[in-house]
Amino acid sequence: MFSVKKTQTPQGLMVELQGSLEEQVTLEQQIGEFKGELVVNCRGITRLNSVGVKMWMRYFQNLKAKGTVFKFTECPPAIVEQLNLIANFSCGGEVVSILLPFSCDKCQN
Repeated sequence: MFSVKKTQTPQGLMVELQGSLEEQVTLEQQIGEFKGELVVNCRGITRLNSVGVKMWMRYFQNLKAKGTVFKFTECPPAIVEQLNLIANFSCGGEVVSILLPFSCDKCQN
């Protein structure tokens, strides 16, 4: 299941994405119309399949074409992997921060 939590800010809209980006996800409908910039918190994204990647790129390329400023925060491994594999996966958006898990060699936590 995929969900979008929206918070209006003075600069525009902040969205928190949660779940797996797959065939049933429609960012256009789930994020909706907004004015100003878009800040996308990616922390909750668990995976993307090939259709999810295409949908992601189409959505953010359309925003770029409209002149919308957008930023990505707390990008998890699923997003970082795509950023490294696919040219222009950020579609001109600024990657503000990444979120990578780590473990302690000593205690294994």
